Amino acid sequence: MSFIPLEQSGYRQPGGFAPLAGEPKEKRRGFQPLQSQPDQPSILKQAALENPLTAIAETGMNLASQAVALPVAGLAGLATEAGNALGLTERKGADVVHSVGEAMTYQPRGEMGKAATEVATYPFQKLAEAGQYAGGKTLDATGSPGLATVVDTAVNALPLVIDPAIRAAKKAKGVTADVTEKPPVTEQVTPQVTQETRGFSPVEDTAQADGVSLRNQNTAPDMGMYGRVPENAVRVDSVDPAPRGFQPLKDIGDADIATTSPGRVSGVAVDDPMVHRPDAQSVALVRRERDQGLPAVDEQLRAVPEGRGAEAGTQPLDMVGAPGRAGELRAGKRGMGAEATPDNPSPELLPDSMQREGVDRGRSGQGFEGIDQGLAKADQGQGNGGGRGDTRQPAPIQPENSVRDVPWGNSFSRGMGEAPGIEKQNAAKASRLRDAIGEGNAIGRPAEKQGFQPLNAEAQPMAGKVQNSWAPGANYAPLIDDAKAPAGAKTVADLPDPIRRENIIAEFSRALDSTVYEGRVKGKNRLGFFRPGVEEVRTKRFNDLEVAGHELAHLIDFRVPELSQVIKGDKGLAKEFRSVSYDQRSLPEGFAEGMRLWLTQPETLKARAPAVADFLDRFADKHAYGPALKKAQADMVGWFGQDALNRARSKIGTDKPLSEHLDRAFDKFRQSTVDDLHGVYQMERDMAGGKISPNGAYESARLSRASASIADGAIRYGHPVKRADGSFTYAGKGLEEILRPVAGSLDDALLYFVGRSARELKQQGREHLFSDAEIKSMLALHTPERLQAFREYQKWNKGVLDFAEAQGVLNPEARALWKRTEYLPFHRVQQPGSLKGKPGDWQGIKALTGGTDNIRDVLGNMVANAAQLVDVAVKNEARLKIAELASKPGGGRFMVKIDAESRPVKVSGSQVMDEMFKRYGIAIDGQPPAFFEFFLNGQPPAGSNVVAVLKDGKKVWYEVGDPILLRSLEAIDRAPMHWLTQWLGMPKRLGQMSITLTPDFMVANIARDTIMGAVMSRSGFRPVVDSINGMRLRMANDPLYKEYIANGGGLSSIYLDQHHFRTKLEKFYSNQGVDYRTVLDTPDKLLGFVETLADSFEVSTRLGEYKRAIDAGEHPRHAAYLGREVSTDFAMKGDSKALGFMYDTVMFLRPAVVSMDRLYRGVAHDPNRAAIGAKTAMLALASVGLYLLNRDDARYADLPDWDRDTHWHFFVGDQHFRYPKIWEVGAVASLAERTTERLMETDPQGLGKDFARIIGHTFSLNFMPQILAPIYEQGANRNSFTKAPIETPGMENVQPFMRAKPNTSETMRALGMATRNMPESMQINPVRTEALLRGYLNTWAMYGLMLSDRALYSEVGPAMRADEMPVVRRFYANEPAKHTKFETQFYDMLGEAKRLQGTMRELDRQGRPEIADEKERSPLAGEAKPLERAQQNVKVINAEMMKTRRDKDLSPEQKRQRIDELLAEKNALLKATVQDAKAAQK
Repeated sequence: MSFIPLEQSGYRQPGGFAPLAGEPKEKRRGFQPLQSQPDQPSILKQAALENPLTAIAETGMNLASQAVALPVAGLAGLATEAGNALGLTERKGADVVHSVGEAMTYQPRGEMGKAATEVATYPFQKLAEAGQYAGGKTLDATGSPGLATVVDTAVNALPLVIDPAIRAAKKAKGVTADVTEKPPVTEQVTPQVTQETRGFSPVEDTAQADGVSLRNQNTAPDMGMYGRVPENAVRVDSVDPAPRGFQPLKDIGDADIATTSPGRVSGVAVDDPMVHRPDAQSVALVRRERDQGLPAVDEQLRAVPEGRGAEAGTQPLDMVGAPGRAGELRAGKRGMGAEATPDNPSPELLPDSMQREGVDRGRSGQGFEGIDQGLAKADQGQGNGGGRGDTRQPAPIQPENSVRDVPWGNSFSRGMGEAPGIEKQNAAKASRLRDAIGEGNAIGRPAEKQGFQPLNAEAQPMAGKVQNSWAPGANYAPLIDDAKAPAGAKTVADLPDPIRRENIIAEFSRALDSTVYEGRVKGKNRLGFFRPGVEEVRTKRFNDLEVAGHELAHLIDFRVPELSQVIKGDKGLAKEFRSVSYDQRSLPEGFAEGMRLWLTQPETLKARAPAVADFLDRFADKHAYGPALKKAQADMVGWFGQDALNRARSKIGTDKPLSEHLDRAFDKFRQSTVDDLHGVYQMERDMAGGKISPNGAYESARLSRASASIADGAIRYGHPVKRADGSFTYAGKGLEEILRPVAGSLDDALLYFVGRSARELKQQGREHLFSDAEIKSMLALHTPERLQAFREYQKWNKGVLDFAEAQGVLNPEARALWKRTEYLPFHRVQQPGSLKGKPGDWQGIKALTGGTDNIRDVLGNMVANAAQLVDVAVKNEARLKIAELASKPGGGRFMVKIDAESRPVKVSGSQVMDEMFKRYGIAIDGQPPAFFEFFLNGQPPAGSNVVAVLKDGKKVWYEVGDPILLRSLEAIDRAPMHWLTQWLGMPKRLGQMSITLTPDFMVANIARDTIMGAVMSRSGFRPVVDSINGMRLRMANDPLYKEYIANGGGLSSIYLDQHHFRTKLEKFYSNQGVDYRTVLDTPDKLLGFVETLADSFEVSTRLGEYKRAIDAGEHPRHAAYLGREVSTDFAMKGDSKALGFMYDTVMFLRPAVVSMDRLYRGVAHDPNRAAIGAKTAMLALASVGLYLLNRDDARYADLPDWDRDTHWHFFVGDQHFRYPKIWEVGAVASLAERTTERLMETDPQGLGKDFARIIGHTFSLNFMPQILAPIYEQGANRNSFTKAPIETPGMENVQPFMRAKPNTSETMRALGMATRNMPESMQINPVRTEALLRGYLNTWAMYGLMLSDRALYSEVGPAMRADEMPVVRRFYANEPAKHTKFETQFYDMLGEAKRLQGTMRELDRQGRPEIADEKERSPLAGEAKPLERAQQNVKVINAEMMKTRRDKDLSPEQKRQRIDELLAEKNALLKATVQDAKAAQK
């Protein structure tokens, strides 16, 4: 329940927490009751008001004040119209005319005066209606609001013109008849008020406080925030109870009352202090039609800000809470309710719209009506919101966030506020309920309450008379006054580290799985509130321990229904709870106050209410919340008990404990590294019991990553369409097809398009760039084909707009800004880009006024305009679903809805008048005011944790309480890549594509993906078969493929990057035609074509899964998500800027991280995780069986470790086939193989090395940017993948141009030979140059050198082996093997042995023979000479192989045969040498 001041509430249950003033100096004991009877107006005052003379005087004052107000109101109306024209306000002049007139008009206070005024003004009420009717007709006829205002004002001013004639007639007849203007009103009684001295709370604040109370004429003076409690303070209830909250009694005036009456919503009295205070932040009250009185001319523009008035109420309410409210989720609120008694039944909290109607009924003077009747009438006004109160045609709604809407006047079987039934329970049952507290209650939201209504849930039927029985309990204890604490230490040096309030609240709320929001609590004396349903907890002041404790107690009450039963079952305990409440009749506030005292003043509570203290002690001992409560109690008591200096220190700076940094460490890690939408993922899993809903918030957010692909589909296949089931498709022609008939003369066609659009704008007076002659020349380019293309473009563009409107991005009003019969986007060259705003705050459509700057490229404008709309529309759907998720029970701890804000702006009076004259031809005589002050409405709320969601084209604002969710919402719109990162990332992109955009990788990748799909699939994917079927659908551009792209399946492969895809959209056309993919005249377009071709291989498995899901009846959007998930979704990445830079500059780092995460989610979170585990185990078992089959084959044993770890090997006779292992799942299979191998060889020590190697290779994260990686390899002299040396030992003994291996490219050898006469520093080293080239260009470099060798040196080289051919080499290996594991081991041993020999020689030279002797005893020391002899033999074999290559007498086939024989000899030599060395070492 919210914290509200009494003057802002209209119901008996106080809307919050009201501490009494501190004890006076005389040490007052106990509690001084408030006066139980309201002050009655004195007889003398009644006599002064209710007499004929006063009535005549009041009528005259009313008419005279209106005579002065009318011209001023007319001027204000004209100024408002000028502000409307300038875009500074959305208010209408006619509204301001009436509101200002009302504000400046004296309203009679006596009953006789009111009656007399009503009779005197009746004719002019009809005149006012005629003025309004005439103004409306003028507006309909001319479309000019300014002219309509003038007509309305003129009609209303007729009495002033004919005033002399009227007076003459009255004298002749002897009748007094003053003339005035008064709009028709419903019958009302205006309460008398005195001068308000404490400011006022805007009525929108009071609506948030769920009630409004008016002061009577005996209002007490301001007592200050913590002043003494007025002894005659009175609490009066309206029919609309307030949310729970906190309200100091020291701020309450005398006789705060509100009344209600039957009937529809009526107006508000002009002298209502709550409306006419000029210092109000804003005004939002349901007023009767045309009743918008304002205090003075200089305040005329401070009327109801737009967006807070009736317009705000027109927003659909299927978002979180009612629109136009500051984060309030107005529901049928539940909580601890006061125990029902004959004169104090418990309240039921009503939805937002009903609260506001209750406010207006309180002005009618008809007394209270029955709650059942009031609710029925209030239902008629739901959905209208506040502001100007257009309640004539209300539409009933069902509040979204209500846990349960309870009819007024009903009784309930549960709820702490209900005495019957509970009193009849026997003692045994009550005892069992007490024992039940704390047992089996996990922290978090409770399950469905089975009809339970927490304490504040009963209806409160009201009688006709005002009941003045509100008073605090006898044991109430006010807030802690730490000023009375004695001074302590004189210096900081004597003190420990301070206890900090923010850390206490953060830890306490975290333990309760809640969020405490701070600020945005409206109302002068309102300190906080708790909103059931969404469980929003909010405090007005930052780091307010006591208020936070009070409101979190309401949260506990809401979550633990057993509390109500136990407390109600013990009448003595319930009475004692009420005794500590600031409202002695409110049990829920008693519980919250008891918890506040238990947390902050436990000794005080024990002294004043020992039963309450004992009850809360037992609750903390038994319940799951107990540890959190006890820790919070110790911390809060410790904070108040620490030295004043330490309290001061705790309010300076921040000092987060280590526990807070470590809190949710995994969530932060995953959000930063692998999934920038993890906040949404975690939110949905948390609220849905660990599940991700099909087509829910997270899936929609993930699918929004394909927005650029969906826009590309609009260009190729047709405009996007949203079906009734929420899925997307394409319809009509794509932009490519539309422009294809005019592609031969595209520039002429585009000029013709510009001419048609400019002609229409010229006719509308909105074209200032192109002259008539220029437009005529462009229109002269007319041909039937161009006209047809332009018309089809209009249809296509309309389809894009329809899609955006269906997604909530646009509404009919916004579309009207664009709606033209011959539309073409005219974005300007110098048009500034939109400033970085809050997440989701799309600036929307701007009306074209006719600029003079050049327009941008025409086709670029056409494409960019549509792409932006599609992008915003797709991403907004994700935000809408996140907001919908937050509106569900418990969603408040993630984010809550808040209001837009209004900010004042001053405009010079001369500028306003000039605009009025320019627009409407209206000139005002006299000097205008220096400036007018307008309110800019609908401004983004302040705060860095605020986001926007577009609903029906209007922004709905949310405050996000979960920092990880906020990061996810910010990441939905990823920031564009920095230009420096783009340049530094070019080597990475080039190097990565040189591997992936090759036939080898494409075929191997589809081979891996089809197995991966079989493991990860939720739809029964069939390996190979469904992949081939998916490839067929992709290559044929099947409608099913188009549906897959439309629903968000694109951009999930390693080939198509979102940033570069968007760049290609911007470069849409070429001179040779529209379809840039068919024009391969630049390297960039060639690269794009190859990427798209490669994507067809990648998408085949995903498309196969999509088809299986569709065939199984899945929703198309969910099926597209399953297609992305069947393999690794390469569109995923974290939001860490540092890691993002690494992703953009390091080859394959992002795919490696995302692949690991996919495996983790598969086995930990996926619904089919058991099936994934079973399939992985079966694959590992099959892999072990294959190992056992190959175990005794020497060819398998001699393979390099990396080859055995990354491929399955099949030996069929003399043929050797291999199949690529899928990455992470394949690593599990390799671990199973190596484990079996080590166990069978009784070598468990080697198993650790195998595990480290496999995990290191599979999950290797190379953080070296690609621009540096090849250079680093040169320095390390080692290939980073195979670990083989680039230059073998001994090469340093020859000049660089001669350094080559037997398999070094002939092209590189020739280049080296060409530099033989140059200095060594300038000679080309063939082996290093080839390694450097392959380091940057990888497979492309290998293919390029292979082609150059065949083209230039075909007669020199040997015949090509089968395992050297593209694609074949990934699946087949020749014998003998080019490399074995013994080659790498040999060179490692040789290098180590040489270093050891050199170390011993150096030790001997330094005179350290003892150390040299110790080194000589090393096992490897004795193997140095055998290894060196083997090295010499290897050199001889390599020289023979080189000689064979250059032998012109041998054919290529003969060379191949001889080289293979030498290769087998070398492999055998290296194997024997290594095995002998290992045996000797043992």
